[in-house]
Amino acid sequence: MWGLSGWLNAVSGGLGYGGFMRDAALAVVWGKSNAQGSMHLLLGHLLDTAAVGELVWDRYLSPAVRGRLDECSDGRGRSLFALLCGLHDVGKATPAFQVKDSGLAERVRGLGLGWRGLTVDQARRWHHARAGAVIVRRCLRGAGWAPAATGWVWPLVAGHHGLVPGSGRLRPPAAAAQGGAAWQVAQDAFVDRVAGELGVDLGSLAGVAMPRRGVQLTLSGLIIMADWIA
Repeated sequence: MWGLSGWLNAVSGGLGYGGFMRDAALAVVWGKSNAQGSMHLLLGHLLDTAAVGELVWDRYLSPAVRGRLDECSDGRGRSLFALLCGLHDVGKATPAFQVKDSGLAERVRGLGLGWRGLTVDQARRWHHARAGAVIVRRCLRGAGWAPAATGWVWPLVAGHHGLVPGSGRLRPPAAAAQGGAAWQVAQDAFVDRVAGELGVDLGSLAGVAMPRRGVQLTLSGLIIMADWIA
């Protein structure tokens, strides 16, 4: 973890606060932990799941399913599928999730990704699946995706635990649960890094079309499966 001297060196070296926050967040925000004190970084889990998605596409998906996803993405179904698998848990890059492990939370707060006034009840009520939908919708819109495109994609993230919430439930019970400006920088970093590792230009997928409902449900199930395997 970066200490104060590391932070100062990074900034004085020209990295800047935003660049520092993006890079350091990837190295400290956690995605999995257990009672024995071990953890897996969130970035690792996101990339693990994206890799599983690529293997599922290459070895197990039927030509019909691949064809449907290619149809809606101008032949880039594999990239779209792997990207969605990789972004499924990005909502864990929020105070509402990071506060769940006190020891790991201190590491995150030591980086400068803090929170104030966040109660345990508020954190519990802002599930990372819904938080992820908010992040993905924001980032994809920022990359030029039309509302119709983000409108069928965010439920895949929001529903990766089996229940898709209505759009009216995409508002945290307290602003601190989702995080402020520094957290948004970190969240953008996770989205950009996953896309970059997959060789995906988010803007180039902005024209993705909405597939039929049956294809959306199939895709939802496949993302859930990739997550569990990862």
